[in-house]
Amino acid sequence: MNILETLLEIIPIPTTTHKTEAMSKWIIDYLNRQYNQGANLHMKHDKYGNIYVTKGQSALYPTMVCHIDTVHNLNNNVKAFIHDDVLYAMDTSDMTQFGTGGDDKVGIAITLKMLDHFDNFKAVFFLDEEYGCLGSSQCDSSFFDNSTVVLQCDRRGKSDFVNNISGTKLYGKSLRKKILPHLKKYNRKETNGGITDVGAIAKKNTVMVANMSCGYYNPHSSKETINITDVLDTAKLCIDIFTTTYNKRYAFNNVSDRIKTFNYNYGYTNYGTYGSYYHNHTQKKSGYDLAENFYDEEIYTDNRAQIDTCCEICGSQQVEYDEYSLEVWCHNCGNYIDNYNDIQPITNSNENESTHNKN
Repeated sequence: MNILETLLEIIPIPTTTHKTEAMSKWIIDYLNRQYNQGANLHMKHDKYGNIYVTKGQSALYPTMVCHIDTVHNLNNNVKAFIHDDVLYAMDTSDMTQFGTGGDDKVGIAITLKMLDHFDNFKAVFFLDEEYGCLGSSQCDSSFFDNSTVVLQCDRRGKSDFVNNISGTKLYGKSLRKKILPHLKKYNRKETNGGITDVGAIAKKNTVMVANMSCGYYNPHSSKETINITDVLDTAKLCIDIFTTTYNKRYAFNNVSDRIKTFNYNYGYTNYGTYGSYYHNHTQKKSGYDLAENFYDEEIYTDNRAQIDTCCEICGSQQVEYDEYSLEVWCHNCGNYIDNYNDIQPITNSNENESTHNKN
C-alpha cells in the first residue's frame, strides 16, 4: 500500500494509550503479509510490547521510530474521508468530526513506507508515547547500536525539524552538515521541540536522532486533520536523509555529550510545577541561525515562561509557552494547547532570562 492507502486503513483503527492491541495486531499482520517472515524481515517484542523490525542484512541500518497510541478515546465508528487534499475523520454514530489520530498514525504510515522503500532498514513501533514516552523509555537501546541515524515523524505542521528536546542535543555538526541541503529544499527550520520517543533514545544511545513535522494539524483534538501533500513531502525528506547517510553511523562519542550545560532554574513553582527551565535562544533569528548558535555553542537566550493554565488532556500544570516557537505544550503528556491567545505568562522577578557562555 502507498502512504495514503495506509492512512485510510489505519485511521479507523481504535488505539489509545494502554489500549494499543488493535493497532499492534494490524502492524504485525500487515508486515507478515508484505514480507517473507524469517527471510527478509525479523520482528520481535520487548517486555513492554514495543515492536522491533529489522529488514535485510547489513552492517548499518537507517532507522525510523513512531508510536502507535493516540490520545483519542476508543471508537469503533470512525471513518476517514478526503476533501481538498486533507484527511478528516468522522464518528458515524452521530456524524460529528473525530480526531484522525494523525499523531502518530502519520508516523506509522511513513515508517511502513521507509520499510518498503529500503532493502535494509530498521523500525520500532513504540507503545504509550502520549503519557510520557512510557514504551520508548523502557526500550532495548542496543537495537540502535548499528543505526546510521534515527528519525521520527511526530510533530504537527510542515516546517519544523527538531534538534533539541529539553536541553538534550539530538544531533551534531557532522549530521547537520549532511542534511542541511535537504532541510532547505523542503523549507524546514531547525528548532527545539517537546518530548517524544527519539528524546528517550537519546538518553540511552549515542546515535544521532531527529524529530520533524509531518503534516498533521490540531493534534489531540476532535478537529485533528492530515494534509496529504505535507505527509508525502515529509516522506520524501526522510528518504533523502536516509539515502544521504546510508554508509555511516552518525553518533556522539558519549551520551553525556548531548547534554548542554545551561543555567537551569529547576524547582517547584508556586503552582507546584516541577522542571520549569530557562535555557535561552537568541530571538528574532531564523531557524538556521539559531542552529548555528546551538552547534557552535555561542551565547544565546530563550524566553520560555510558565503560564497560568492546565493541560486539557491530563490536567497537569507543567505547561510552558515558548515565545520562540510560539507554542504552548505540556511537559507531562506532550499535549499542544492551541487556544492560548489570551494566556499570559506568569511574571516573576526572580525568573529572568539566563545566558550560557561558551566554555
